[in-house]
Amino acid sequence: MPKQRIKTSLYFFLKSLRIHEDEIVFAITCPDPGESDHVTRQLNGNNPTETVVYKCDSGYDYFSGNTTRVCGSDGQWSGEKLVCRAYLAVSNEQSNYIIAGTISGLLMDIFRAFKCVVLLTWMIFKKSGSTCTLPAELYNGGNTWTDIALQKTITFTTNKMTGFEIELAGETKDAFTCISNTGNVYVFKCDSTFTNIDFFKQPSFLCMKMVKVSGNLFYYHLLSEPDGTRQAKPDNFRIYFPAVSLFTSTGPDLASTPTCDYCSFTTPHSDSDFRMLQRQGTSENITQSEATLCLPCDADCSESQSPQSNSSKTDSDDSNVLLIVAIAVPTGVVAVIGVSAIIVVVMYKTLIMNGAKVAAVKGVSTTTGTNGGGPT
Repeated sequence: MPKQRIKTSLYFFLKSLRIHEDEIVFAITCPDPGESDHVTRQLNGNNPTETVVYKCDSGYDYFSGNTTRVCGSDGQWSGEKLVCRAYLAVSNEQSNYIIAGTISGLLMDIFRAFKCVVLLTWMIFKKSGSTCTLPAELYNGGNTWTDIALQKTITFTTNKMTGFEIELAGETKDAFTCISNTGNVYVFKCDSTFTNIDFFKQPSFLCMKMVKVSGNLFYYHLLSEPDGTRQAKPDNFRIYFPAVSLFTSTGPDLASTPTCDYCSFTTPHSDSDFRMLQRQGTSENITQSEATLCLPCDADCSESQSPQSNSSKTDSDDSNVLLIVAIAVPTGVVAVIGVSAIIVVVMYKTLIMNGAKVAAVKGVSTTTGTNGGGPT
């Protein structure tokens, strides 16, 4: 075969193998989009228009990136990988401790609130003098009496005595409040203090064992030790001065001090210690021999005691207890509910703030993305 013919055949064969440029088709795909920690990925394909969807695992929240990405015609994924961070780094065991501590603290606060309500109610009644009620004859049917020994006019209310005039360190005192009684023994506290020889404010107390003779006549004895400091006038007047200092000048605690603690003495009584209270406008009288002093302080002198004075403490104390319970219990319940609600709100806000602080430390965003940037 001539060489020219061979060359021509080879030319057309090679020409037939040529492919036009507009007929070339390339296969386009996107690379693996990758994974992130604490993220669940759902890859729906890596061809153009196909998607990959991300979701934060339980216990983690959106931080940055996109929840949905699309494979583009250029072989690239849109957006960025989703990044999730822990929103509160507390283990289950730690959560149990937090819950247990919260409940324990709440119960303690409820108990303290109830205790404060009961204590406050008790203090109010103690302060009002409701634990001591004088015999009704002293303030009913004419409440002015004459103290025969002092030659003074004495006025009584349910728990007050005015006009009983004595001199303490040169200061005249004539107003007293009954703070405690056992049977027919009554303790009166002077409504004002005086400056004693040590320049301290000194409280003072009278302890009277008071006996009813009739509705118009009582007699009494003062039971405390005679004053040996010469601060009281008349001399050797039986009066109780508790120890005081620069920091304590209120006297004994009323809630814990028995009535007869104000009344102890060792010096025997004389005839001058017998005193009569005669209702003004009446003339009934009694002799010294008839006015016996029944000792010790808490002895039951039922043969001559006033029925009112015998039952005074028992009835008064019982009614006070019932009244305190009736007021303290519902008031305590309301207070406990109110305090509990406040504590719950404060605790809730505290937990939210602490959670936000923990999240901030760990770099957790509290905002969500838009246009596929955050969870829907």
